Amino acid sequence: TKGSKTSKTGCAEGNLLDLAGKKCVTTCPEDQVKSSDSGQCLMNCPSQEFLDSKQKSCVKSCPEGTTPNTSTHKCIQGCPDNLVYDDQKSLCVETCESPRMADLKTKKCVSVCSNGQLADRLTLKCVESCSIGSYENNQECAQCHSTCSACFNFGDNSCLSCSSDDKLLFSSKCVDECPTNDHY
Repeated sequence: TKGSKTSKTGCAEGNLLDLAGKKCVTTCPEDQVKSSDSGQCLMNCPSQEFLDSKQKSCVKSCPEGTTPNTSTHKCIQGCPDNLVYDDQKSLCVETCESPRMADLKTKKCVSVCSNGQLADRLTLKCVESCSIGSYENNQECAQCHSTCSACFNFGDNSCLSCSSDDKLLFSSKCVDECPTNDHY
């Protein structure tokens, strides 16, 4: 119409350009989504954007209560099972960046583990108990001495088992041979 404003797509202000049908529309067809800034209907969102299914549009950052899924490029409620939410990146991630850890109960990257969980700095996860090769120390899992495959404290005299098959466990220490007059 004469006198109405047009957008950079050539469509009237507020309308979108349907690239597939090469016409101006008020809403995108069912199989297309609205671009975040070009005023066009697209088949898929650009690689740096995510699909907001509620608005049926591409967004640079997902709305509150949803998180961007980088593999599907969609905004989703929470994070999938194997991922946790990193609020610093506003993304669901497999591994949090040190010094933060993945709390699988709250599904978030955290600085301090909660609910009686221990901080495992090796795996960067909050855990119920320390894995073999580490021991509990001040709400964290600490790595055993290199001679121990399992231990109850740090030091080469706190072993429960030895990391080398050719060593013998004697008085919580891994040794080449037992001292004379002693038996294990």
